[in-house]
Amino acid sequence: MGNLKGYSGSAKSYFGNVKGYFRNVECYFRNVKYYFENVKCYLGNRSRDWATGSRTPEKRYGIPVSRCKALF
Repeated sequence: MGNLKGYSGSAKSYFGNVKGYFRNVECYFRNVKYYFENVKCYLGNRSRDWATGSRTPEKRYGIPVSRCKALF
């Protein structure tokens, strides 16, 4: 009986790890999504600035381009 109990404990621990792994994967993809939103936001800001002839948006707006969403 001890072996069976040990086995079910191991299985429980294994599935806990798998759950943790998928939580990490989900978190990773959320970060990737934010990263691409930041890139899109940054490129959108840059193209708007180029369209108006200003190459330094920081000087023009007085705020850094990194005003897009934080990565984490």
